[in-house]
Amino acid sequence: MTPYLGTGRAGLWVRPANLHYRSVAYTRVGDLLLGLTALALLRGRVQELGGKRYSDARVNDLRRILDHWGEPALQRDANWQPAAAADGYAVWAQSYDDEANPLIELDQATLAPLIARHASGAALDAACGTGRWSKFLAERGFAVIGVDESPEMLERATSKLPSVDFRRADVRSLPVGSESLDLVVCSLALTHLPELDNVMAEFARVLRPGGAAIVSNIHHLSQPLGGSAEVVLPDGRLVRLPLSLFLPSDYVNAAVNAGFTIRVCIEACWPDAGQQYGGPTAQEWCAEAAHVAYTSTPGLIALELVKPVGHTAHGAGV
Repeated sequence: MTPYLGTGRAGLWVRPANLHYRSVAYTRVGDLLLGLTALALLRGRVQELGGKRYSDARVNDLRRILDHWGEPALQRDANWQPAAAADGYAVWAQSYDDEANPLIELDQATLAPLIARHASGAALDAACGTGRWSKFLAERGFAVIGVDESPEMLERATSKLPSVDFRRADVRSLPVGSESLDLVVCSLALTHLPELDNVMAEFARVLRPGGAAIVSNIHHLSQPLGGSAEVVLPDGRLVRLPLSLFLPSDYVNAAVNAGFTIRVCIEACWPDAGQQYGGPTAQEWCAEAAHVAYTSTPGLIALELVKPVGHTAHGAGV
């Protein structure tokens, strides 16, 4: 039973320690396939997926995987070392725009309508990466500032968008004046932080009253399905970037603590068509299970937050 904290400022409950910011050292492909199949089997308890035929098929998937457990494809594993996000993105920047990424596609489809309903003004693309949302905002008439801690990502962004004002900084200490912006967009970056209170307070600080922050992140339920950023560094080290399993309540509490009103909260599921989920090995061993496991799981959480008129926020920046 979850212990109750009472009526404290943030808290309704004590956050489980095993969900905090951490690094996972070991992964194996066969473990992922067993997990996907077991999750798909559980889905059959709450969704009509074919009754006994479906359940028996998933049990057969599990049996087949375990009967061939020694196969090299199933035993392919890795021991990951922790690394700072900036170290990983220094390498990833070279191919970031060239790789198909279903999470980015889901993010684009979810956030674009939220952003498009805002009138042009001064906007911040926080953790801008190579400038995907900076481009979207600039094309809609916003005066855009892009901020990222990775010089390699900023170099790619600047080469594509020379008219945008890109600055190197941490999103928790923005080089932007207080109450100087109409819109903040922060996409697929917050998972690298150990907590959300500081960054939400900083977003509130830089927004004018009536301004909005639109934030997104991989949903915590999809992180075990392969949602961790993993990179091979030039020295051959296998590294996994910092990862926090933020619950929806974490975003809500941090936003409310910063003084925001929540206008929209979306938990967007993976699309039901057009993807071969789980990678080629999953497609070979448990394709139907992988499809069910992904498409019944939220892939993204997105929130639109509004700074109320009359609210003044204080933070770490300019």
